[in-house]
Amino acid sequence: MATRPSPAASIDPVNKFGLIAPMNMVTRQRLINWTLMVVVLVLCFAAMEWIFRASPLSDRLGWASVKSVAERVRQTPKKSTGTLRILGLGDSYTIYRDGQGKNYLRVMEKMANQASQAVEVVNLSRPGVDLGFYEGVARQYIDVLKPDLITVGLYLGNDIPSKVLPPLNKVGVGFDIGLKEGIKKRSRLLNYSFRLLKGYIPALRSGQYHHALAITQKKYHISDQTLAARLKKTDAEIIKLAESDAINPWDLVNGLIQPNRYRDLILQNPASSAGAHVDALFIMLKRLDEFAKKRGIPIVFITIPIRLQVSAADQKYFDRLGVKTGSDLIGETALQKKISGMMRANGLRHFDILPALMSAKRDLFIPLDTHLNNDGQVVAGRHLYQYLKK
Repeated sequence: MATRPSPAASIDPVNKFGLIAPMNMVTRQRLINWTLMVVVLVLCFAAMEWIFRASPLSDRLGWASVKSVAERVRQTPKKSTGTLRILGLGDSYTIYRDGQGKNYLRVMEKMANQASQAVEVVNLSRPGVDLGFYEGVARQYIDVLKPDLITVGLYLGNDIPSKVLPPLNKVGVGFDIGLKEGIKKRSRLLNYSFRLLKGYIPALRSGQYHHALAITQKKYHISDQTLAARLKKTDAEIIKLAESDAINPWDLVNGLIQPNRYRDLILQNPASSAGAHVDALFIMLKRLDEFAKKRGIPIVFITIPIRLQVSAADQKYFDRLGVKTGSDLIGETALQKKISGMMRANGLRHFDILPALMSAKRDLFIPLDTHLNNDGQVVAGRHLYQYLKK
């Protein structure tokens, strides 16, 4: 007859004190608790992110998640039959909140599709670039994308070159961001929070303001004494905001180094080189237009005004930057007349956003910035749609 093992023999010596099972239960419960906490935190963050994106504060972060030009081209679907494809070119003024449909080109696209007009915009704009880049994009991708129309957003504040520029080559290289940087850039809430922290933690600041000021001072041969005198007259809060990256550092740098730059440009001061700069612009515009014309593709050149051209209220930010302003810079000026006249003389299609912005008579710009806010994008997009309908 088989003998039953004694109770003592059946107990695992490692578990004879009954420790393993309770430990497994505790570990399992802790894992559940940690998982629940992570899930709750993620849901809370997602809710806060959604609320923040719907708030006016997120206006500032419109182009934060832009992908490289090459990546956007790769993601562009095959052109559909019967669809009017528009290739959009420009800088930060044309890529603003493009991914959220808040950009003036997206507003125009939406209005066209609501009117049963099949329109598709491929926006290859990128922040911080110039007209040479726009032309380089067109030359590199026009035969790949096969657009029916090209729009070029020309910001008058920095797209008028000092000399004729060649089209940039290999424009699709670079500008993709890594995972860590990508999370920060794509999250409006984290991006905005990080910007706030820069105001209190100097180690987080980029140092771009001081770097840009140093190289620009050297470029334009501004003495230390002259710069110190201008800094002394400048709003201390604006300097702090530029140092902490809360405003575009280049806005202040331009005000300190070239306070008369916009006046000379807008009034076409004959004592300055502003007139020659516009001439260089049109050499480049005609070159790009002729390139597209050979492929049977029309181009519409869209001029985006400098904020101080719109109203006296819109000049207040520039006053704080040290930029020379005045009522003679508002509305139709020598610059507007010269550009519109040269557009007509050269047979170029031209749409000027300035009259639409002036007629709106309300706040259309991001606070302490030179870019249009959501409402400004709608105004520009609506009038662009009306222009293209004709």
